[in-house]
Amino acid sequence: MKFKLKNYTITATAGENGTINPNGNVIVAYGKDITFNFKPNENYDIDKITVDGKEIEHTGNLQYTFNGVTANHTIHITFKLKTYTITPSAGNNGTISPNEAVSVPYGSNQVFTFKPDDKYEIDTLFIDNKAITSNITDIYEFENVKSNHTIHVTFKPKTYIDEQIEKITALYPNPIIDIFTVESDELINSIKIYNVLGKEVLNIDDTSNNIVTVDVTALPEGVYNIIIYTNNGLIFRKIMKTR
Repeated sequence: MKFKLKNYTITATAGENGTINPNGNVIVAYGKDITFNFKPNENYDIDKITVDGKEIEHTGNLQYTFNGVTANHTIHITFKLKTYTITPSAGNNGTISPNEAVSVPYGSNQVFTFKPDDKYEIDTLFIDNKAITSNITDIYEFENVKSNHTIHVTFKPKTYIDEQIEKITALYPNPIIDIFTVESDELINSIKIYNVLGKEVLNIDDTSNNIVTVDVTALPEGVYNIIIYTNNGLIFRKIMKTR
């Protein structure tokens, strides 16, 4: 009489948009190991792996191994569209919605809206760290998403500028290396400087003069927003700091 090892059957199946290999009813000898490999279609990821009717944790591996088989088993895998993360943020004096990281399926669209606080308006929009300063509205849509993205919006005080005040106020030089001067026929009460993220980086208070010299040596290179406060209104300017 001859004896042979028992055989067991592992039934392997896959949902749409991917494959499992080997598939179907796979015969495995008692005590042997067997590995199943998964292959998602392009732009798809593994969704769920179910072994013997129970979902197991997916660690990112594209395979699963039954070690020392001593019983029949089942394995089923499903696939889902790849997802990408869009991370939003906002400077002071306003909000962005949604305001937390959003998972977006491959090829889908995602909308963000911006809401300045009272007496503020949108200043600059950054998409993947690239500044957009013109034609900005209170909404931005990512279309046909195929990668991770970031979106950041900054806000600035609304400027109610008297045209006459604007005409009689000068700022020079610009671009600036270390020092610039503001001259106005109106009394200058204070000057505030903000970086492109909307954070105040310099505040010159109680100037009470028509000519004010500002030292920006300590500031790194880049674009800055300046608000000049006079007796009769606010003046908004942009400056470029260089080395």
